[in-house]
Amino acid sequence: MQPVYEIHRLKKKYGEKQVLDLEDFEIFQGEVLGIAGKNGSGKSTLLRLLAYLEVPNGGEVCYRGFSNPSLSYRREIAMMFSEPCLLKRSVKENLIFGLKVRGEKYSEKQVFEVLDLVGLEPKKFIDRFYTELSSGEMQRVVFASRIIFSPKVLLLDEPTNSLDSDGLPKFSKAIEYVCQNFDTTIVIASHDKEWLKGIVSREIFLYSGQIIDPKNTFFFDGYWQRDEEENLFYDFGDGQILSVDKTICIAKNKRLGLSISKIFYEENKDALYGKIIAIEKMQDQIVLSIQIANEKIKTTMMQEEYFQAKITIGQKIWIMFDIQYLQSHPSLQLIIKD
Repeated sequence: MQPVYEIHRLKKKYGEKQVLDLEDFEIFQGEVLGIAGKNGSGKSTLLRLLAYLEVPNGGEVCYRGFSNPSLSYRREIAMMFSEPCLLKRSVKENLIFGLKVRGEKYSEKQVFEVLDLVGLEPKKFIDRFYTELSSGEMQRVVFASRIIFSPKVLLLDEPTNSLDSDGLPKFSKAIEYVCQNFDTTIVIASHDKEWLKGIVSREIFLYSGQIIDPKNTFFFDGYWQRDEEENLFYDFGDGQILSVDKTICIAKNKRLGLSISKIFYEENKDALYGKIIAIEKMQDQIVLSIQIANEKIKTTMMQEEYFQAKITIGQKIWIMFDIQYLQSHPSLQLIIKD
């Protein structure tokens, strides 16, 4: 697949706050990419940068090979914001506005088709004024106004916010139709984990403005402390301590992301010990739930390794953490609580 977007070391700040700090990644032609993450993780900011509505503080977003694409290329990109917003006009006027701006011709057939596609009966809705619509109907009209000109890229920010149980499946079918019939690349930022997982072909997870692997990244909820040499350490309360080099910079209200680098099935004095409390099969992988003192973490492994190790619930294991991971992702840190 050809990349539509190439993102290179993208950084975005608002004032002194670092909102995005991304390594290189690509978005491919015709895929439906999901962006998951909590509030403040950078999802909406990333979409706005992909739409060229904002300028990064570092790095670049290249669309079809251009970091500063022409107006004709930018018009291939449509974005739908999290809050539905319509012109103070009829549904029809809202739908054809984008075509008029582009100098494109339109037909009554086009208007009827997109309304039908988003689950709104054309004859019933085409002449309705924007004030006569519910929030869910407004959301679907906004979506219809974006797809009427067959965009090459469709950026959707929390698109299901205003949809009810009736509107959601129709909206999902419309997204699938657009992707399959227009060969549109679709990028969706959403809190709705189950819906997102069911509609996307690939998913990335943002945390504190960085892409992480949620299956193998976890966070301790207790207190981190500094020793006399200013090294950061975590006391599990059972005599075990995890130390992190003082070169890791700490910022308030962030969390320390950890990943497991190695698991030992025999005692290792350089590792922390824990106990396997649950085992779950997930496609070709095994998810292990591990308890270290009062902390519970999860990690994945391939089925082949799992069967070779003959792992059982209640088994004691020894774990080493990927400290290098922290040093290369300095904003993924939990941070000392006051």
